[in-house]
Amino acid sequence: MWQLIEQNVAGLCIEAVYYYKEIPQAMIDLAAEHDFPLMILTKAVRFIDITRDINTMIISNSTKVFQHVDYYEHQLKFLSLKDGIPEGLQYTAKYLNLHIAYIPNNGHPYFTDPKMGKIMERWVKQYKSEIKEDRIFFKENFMTKILKVVGKPWGYLAFYSNDRIFLNSRFWYWIGLPTSWSMISCRTC
Repeated sequence: MWQLIEQNVAGLCIEAVYYYKEIPQAMIDLAAEHDFPLMILTKAVRFIDITRDINTMIISNSTKVFQHVDYYEHQLKFLSLKDGIPEGLQYTAKYLNLHIAYIPNNGHPYFTDPKMGKIMERWVKQYKSEIKEDRIFFKENFMTKILKVVGKPWGYLAFYSNDRIFLNSRFWYWIGLPTSWSMISCRTC
């Protein structure tokens, strides 16, 4: 089972009817320790019945996620066209429960929370040598990305969360910035 966990398998379903009557406690403990879903079936079940229900649930959840993303993107476009980038950033900050700072190379920065924004501005300056144009920079609950317009560095977009740690770039794509703001080129995200 350790190999399954290392390969980021979503979970394991074991039919404890014919070959396995009991699941070893060590296996259950390993699954619990790594938040690895272990589904134990105590009756013979056709594989198609399991997968059909799971697929239905996945499709239903995916549809809901796409509806939320579509609504978010629509609202963001509307606000950006109507009131400009500050309103779009405020909406995004509220929607995602994050602090956001837009720090242009030239001009005045914009912060969704002035106190937190000043802190994020200092962090961008502090980590500037580590922030690469083609990468998203992560530092626990702080994340930043160099924004480009027509292929040239324009400034920084920084995010801070009071209660979440950013682990990878999936967040960046989830919030829809590459497709929502056509003026910002994020092809290198």
